[in-house]
Amino acid sequence: MTSKFSELLKFPCIVDFRIIVDALKKDALNEVKKHIEEILPGSVQEIVASPRVSSNGKYISYTIPVRVLNAKNIEDLYQHLGKIDFIKHVL
Repeated sequence: MTSKFSELLKFPCIVDFRIIVDALKKDALNEVKKHIEEILPGSVQEIVASPRVSSNGKYISYTIPVRVLNAKNIEDLYQHLGKIDFIKHVL
């Protein structure tokens, strides 16, 4: 997958990660940003997109722009964030 990212993107660049979380998780956005900053300090950019609530209200999705330096950064973030229990999907 790393080679595909390298073919499609010119690094460094900003990648929007869509993070879908359990709506019951308090302060989920700040928790997600904290996890991203652990992997890539200083990488979270200003969030301009409004959060979206699912039709049944169980989930909230956030679009978080992250400055990545290379394809490995993208893969590392997907893997790390995908292991967090209150995060349902990372797109």
